[in-house]
Amino acid sequence: MLAGRTAPDSRWTADTGWADHLAVVRLNALSRDDAVTLLNRQGVPARVHGELLDFTGGNPLALSLAAAVTVAPRRGAVARPTTAPGRAGHLTRT
Repeated sequence: MLAGRTAPDSRWTADTGWADHLAVVRLNALSRDDAVTLLNRQGVPARVHGELLDFTGGNPLALSLAAAVTVAPRRGAVARPTTAPGRAGHLTRT
């Protein structure tokens, strides 16, 4: 599996050695319901779901990372975003 922000160069898909082994899939933002399901499965407390959803904009990678930080065992704290909704930024523990 390869991942990136842009689709692979057309030479990858045109190359006969790769064409049968390559599938390009665009991963869009998760729906709110799917994002909540992800957070629930990761053990994120419901009280911070809204903040994490706003912070990540449903981006699957950002949501997974935010969930991991939120449930990381560290003095029972919960991570909270410190920037405007939908923008990358720092997480602080409260």
